[in-house]
Amino acid sequence: MSDDLSTDERVGRWRRSTWQGPLTILANLWLGLYRDDGSEYMTRWEYLSWVWRVFYRKWWRGPLRCKLGKHRISRGSDTGIGGCAMCTPGTIDVWCDDCDMALEVPIDDVVGWPHADGVLDLWRGAQEGADDER
Repeated sequence: MSDDLSTDERVGRWRRSTWQGPLTILANLWLGLYRDDGSEYMTRWEYLSWVWRVFYRKWWRGPLRCKLGKHRISRGSDTGIGGCAMCTPGTIDVWCDDCDMALEVPIDDVVGWPHADGVLDLWRGAQEGADDER
């Protein structure tokens, strides 16, 4: 393996790990955003600006290929555990190099990438913690 982070690029179809669709947005605007104890954690305006920045602006500015569902990831892509890793076993969040959206990528596709090993250790620790609680 070379040290050049862009040598191992992959283009493929991976679903977005988190997405706020129109119905979810309307429901959150209608009901408000409250914690379990009843306190508000985000105003409706803060929520709308967050959804625009995190999801829709990235989609709007991204290339046509990403809008059609085909994303590019590489060894230099950011990785993490978030929306997908805890609910879908065997996946990890990897951000697209073009549109910067979090994608649900199988762990086998990114094993050996620089950031993925640390995230895999965190994922294993979270899974062991969940098993200990059972």
